[in-house]
Amino acid sequence: MSQKITDDLITESLIPTEKMLDAIIRHFGVGATAVEMTVYAYMRHLCPDYDGGMWNYYELSNGGFYMAPEGEMFYNLVSPNSYEDAMTSKEAGITACLFAFSFVAGKYQSQRLCNHYEWLWEYTSYCGSNSAQKILAAID
Repeated sequence: MSQKITDDLITESLIPTEKMLDAIIRHFGVGATAVEMTVYAYMRHLCPDYDGGMWNYYELSNGGFYMAPEGEMFYNLVSPNSYEDAMTSKEAGITACLFAFSFVAGKYQSQRLCNHYEWLWEYTSYCGSNSAQKILAAID
């Protein structure tokens, strides 16, 4: 069941490397590998200049989760809706996660993934107005 969306501040916490596997399994259960691989696939699809690398995982205080490429790189993101702009690692990661969560939720009819999509979408408003506008324009 989806958690109630509140007006409380949503914060993120970086998951330490040694706890990343436990965290993704806790959030997605047996679908963790499918979610992770789908996020990577969307990142490759959305960002032609992405060529792999290490990722950071984040947990959100509203129950959510996302992952983003490590570092302070910028990626030229090209969305299927013709949106195109440079995005930070976090912006691109959040965008790829939103696409992936939506896709996997529909494919497996997963309420858990629907919840994660909602929680991450809700978090975008706490990313700063410029970042939120970019992310929401890309997924629109």
